[in-house]
Amino acid sequence: MKLEYLIYPAIFIILVGVMQLYMYIAKRFDITDEPGYRSNHQHTVLRGGGILFPIVVLLFFAIHGPLHPYFFAGVFMLSVVSFWDDVMNVKAVYRLMVQIAAVGLMLLDLHVANLGWPILLLMFVVGVGWVNAFNFMDGINGITAINASLNLATLVLINYEMRFIEMRLLIFLLLSVIVFGIYNFRRRALVFAGDIGSITMAYSTAFAMGALILYTGQWQYLLFLSVYAVDAGYSVLHRVFHGFNPLKPHRTFLFHMLVNEVGWPHLAVSSLYAGLQLLINLLTYYVIIPANHTNAWSLLLLAVLTTAYWLIKSYLRKTARRKGTLWREEHEKVFSRTKT
Repeated sequence: MKLEYLIYPAIFIILVGVMQLYMYIAKRFDITDEPGYRSNHQHTVLRGGGILFPIVVLLFFAIHGPLHPYFFAGVFMLSVVSFWDDVMNVKAVYRLMVQIAAVGLMLLDLHVANLGWPILLLMFVVGVGWVNAFNFMDGINGITAINASLNLATLVLINYEMRFIEMRLLIFLLLSVIVFGIYNFRRRALVFAGDIGSITMAYSTAFAMGALILYTGQWQYLLFLSVYAVDAGYSVLHRVFHGFNPLKPHRTFLFHMLVNEVGWPHLAVSSLYAGLQLLINLLTYYVIIPANHTNAWSLLLLAVLTTAYWLIKSYLRKTARRKGTLWREEHEKVFSRTKT
């Protein structure tokens, strides 16, 4: 084995040690998620285990020096504000301001200033939207661990062929998710990612994805994020349309309904999401990207995914409403409208 490869088991061991230390600190200072009205768990679980993700970025920069300094600054900003939000509560407007600033730093590191303001604005919207979508989807055991692992493993494999980004950064991030998964991908999770985990992982994934798209010039690689994007996007738009606050905690994503209304185990739903995204990743890389009519095939795939999602979720909502098991906030609003 080459000496340089020994760094990966060393990083793995360091991350396990960091997790054990963090769990001790979290217990000591009661950094926990308590089961409640909007939660999907029945036991107290430690929160903030995703602190591994910014720590592994810090380790990468400690080893490799000032590569991508603006990206590092963005991770630092997001991790500080997100961890503070995990411990206390930070107003949504302040979190959004930091996210916009961090995405701006990311775009600086990707050197996109010459693309023109319409493209830059679109990239801002997609970047901030993805960070929040990934955060919204962190709601059941294992879903962040397995889906982030899939995203990063896909990017690692593509990077072996194209070298669009530093390989060690991707592998370090993948190792951090694997270690986190040891404690989270369980029937009874020991720790949740918290905002510090979901936000910084989403940001790191967006950075790598942006590097890939700019290197190849093909936006179709965004399909690697499509399962999360469809569920989060549809659910947020549905809540806005029906007068709910989209930033308020809720249990109306499809994965929530599969767990709470249908009764599927957390890990089964998490694996289903990852399996569907894996299928889309394979279709994207081996069929859509090489195709002659790439845009048409990409839009067709999105249309099929969105339609299937809408049909399934509509059926589950109607079934739950008929049985009287619809999540209470939405249930009460539906019947208050009926009465008026």
